[in-house]
Order: sequence, then structure tokens, then C-alpha cells
Amino acid sequence: MTSGLDLTEAPNPGDPKTPSAQPARRSIVFVIVAGLLAIIGAMAAGYYFAMRPVTMRIAVGPANSDDLRVVQALSQAFAQTHSQIRLRPAPTEGAAASAQMLADGKADLAIIRGDLNVPKNAQAVATLRKNIVVLWVPPGVKGKKGGSKISKIAQLTGKRVGVIGRTPANVDLL
Repeated sequence: MTSGLDLTEAPNPGDPKTPSAQPARRSIVFVIVAGLLAIIGAMAAGYYFAMRPVTMRIAVGPANSDDLRVVQALSQAFAQTHSQIRLRPAPTEGAAASAQMLADGKADLAIIRGDLNVPKNAQAVATLRKNIVVLWVPPGVKGKKGGSKISKIAQLTGKRVGVIGRTPANVDLL
């Protein structure tokens, strides 16, 4: 009489030959590889965001001016040398408009004149001086003795003065 019990050997779960151990190992290896790829991807993304260049918007004007051409040349030079800074010129009507863009926060940098009101949020990186003042005084009229000799700006009071320039800042400078 047999009792219905099978006395054959039961499979050992720790045995590598058992069919349930193979898929468990594959899933563990898959999880480890996926974790390593995720860590490498996170490190690559962190490196990319840490090393990408900073783009700064610079207000400069007027259009077709020497200042705009200099900023465009700087922008190209920074791009060619793979610098950490990129400049993006924002053309304006002139120095006063550039200062206003900086004050409004629409630009990170601005090329403005030293005689204009500098916005409170501006930080000076470089101050360039290129404004030149020239006074031309006509010679005395023939037949008059001792034509006017102007040697100081204070002597211009009451005289007619012409100012050449595109902005009212030139008159304010005088």
C-alpha cells in the first residue's frame, strides 16, 4: 500500500540549477545595471548643466554704431573660443535707452556713457573714456581790434554754441 506521498527529492531554492533561481539572478543583474546607468546619466547631466556657458544680454546702441560692432566682435570671439560666457547684443536707440534697459532688468549688461544717470542696479565692470570735446572759436572779425579769445568754458556764457551729436546727453555734458 502506498500512501500517495512522493518521496522524490524536493528542489532546493538555493541550488543554481533550479528554474526559479535563474530569473531572480537576471532581475538582480538588470536592477544593478539600470542603477549604474541612472547614476552615470545623472552625473553626465550635472556636468552638462555645470559647464554650459552663461548667456548675458548686453544693451548697446545705436544700430550700426562702433559700440555695436565691438560687442558683435566680442560675441563671435567668445563663441569661437568656447568661452564660459556668451554675449547676446540687444540693439537700442542709444546710450540712454541702454541704461533704461539695464534699469528695467531687460539686460544684464549695458554700454552707456559716464555722463548719463547710471541705474542703481548697475555694477561697473569697466569704464571706458572716449568722449572728446573740441571747441572751435572763429578768429576775430577784420577791422576789429582784439578779437574774442576764449580760453575757458566759463567764457562761453552768452555766446552761441553748437553741439554735434545724436543724443541730448551731449547738451547735458556741456
